[in-house]
Amino acid sequence: MDLWFERRLEKSCRGNAFLVRYCDDFIANFEHEDEGHCFRRDLTGQLAAFDLEVEPSKTAEQRFGTLATSDCHRDGLRRPLTFSFLGLTHYVSRSRRGRFVVGRKTEPQALQGEARAAR
Repeated sequence: MDLWFERRLEKSCRGNAFLVRYCDDFIANFEHEDEGHCFRRDLTGQLAAFDLEVEPSKTAEQRFGTLATSDCHRDGLRRPLTFSFLGLTHYVSRSRRGRFVVGRKTEPQALQGEARAAR
């Protein structure tokens, strides 16, 4: 997966693209929305070659990044969606200077698990 992304997809993208992977979970990020759509289509074929498939309940395409807030307002949405990855909820936020930053909050289930383990 990593090699396929680096050698084939990342080089053919017009904008920035990167992959964050942990074991069998990953997040693919694209600067241009149409490249994200192409990735999802190609991913299905790539995984099928190894007799694997995408888990629909864990798969979503959503806006996230510098322009996510303005794009959502343009489309009548209040704010960009959040997503969960590795026990954290990730959301669009701003720094004190107004720049885009990724906000992260520990999921309640993860906190409960840690509290039980400490007992």
